[in-house]
Amino acid sequence: MSEFIAGVMSSLSVVMLLYVIYSFAYRVHAQGRATAACWWLPAWKCFRLVIRNMEGSTPVASIRYRTWLREDRPAVPGSSVKTWVDHDLTSGERIVLPPHEDLTTVSFRCEESGNNAVLVLTDKFGIASDRLALRPEHGRLMLEYTLRMRMWFLFTADVSRVYEFRRYQHVQGQTEDLFRTLLPEIQRGGEGEVRNLDLTDVTSFISV
Repeated sequence: MSEFIAGVMSSLSVVMLLYVIYSFAYRVHAQGRATAACWWLPAWKCFRLVIRNMEGSTPVASIRYRTWLREDRPAVPGSSVKTWVDHDLTSGERIVLPPHEDLTTVSFRCEESGNNAVLVLTDKFGIASDRLALRPEHGRLMLEYTLRMRMWFLFTADVSRVYEFRRYQHVQGQTEDLFRTLLPEIQRGGEGEVRNLDLTDVTSFISV
């Protein structure tokens, strides 16, 4: 019986050690890699929402992504929960993303049409492919993706991340529509990164 308990304790120790090593490797080598970013490129008159490997030293593999525009519907009598309605924009896959490259998931810009804001989907060079009239319920632009990256030694990580750009910002009791203020202001300037992209969820799994 004592040998059995010793064996179980030994196995648990190995598992805990492996978890500690993985956590260290992930935080040091992988946590800040293959993140998302959004850039305004005035040469092409569009934003590019990308998965980054520009500064990576190793490839990122098995990428699957999806972008969508999310409506927030408040709770109503008879439905006590908030409802999300998603309008898919783009999706795709990539087997390998080499070092020193970014993967564009969606390109877009914001325009005005009368009293309405319009989200214009474009290719990477700013040529319009679709126009989506924005309703007040369109509350955020979303990106989710999964990928696999090599971390350290023989360890790899399967990572899933969800990012959002929230349309509305509440400051001192006032609500600001960033799709009609911040983004058009950026569009009038030079090349730069949109800093309002927030990581909302992340999961990772170890493999060797």
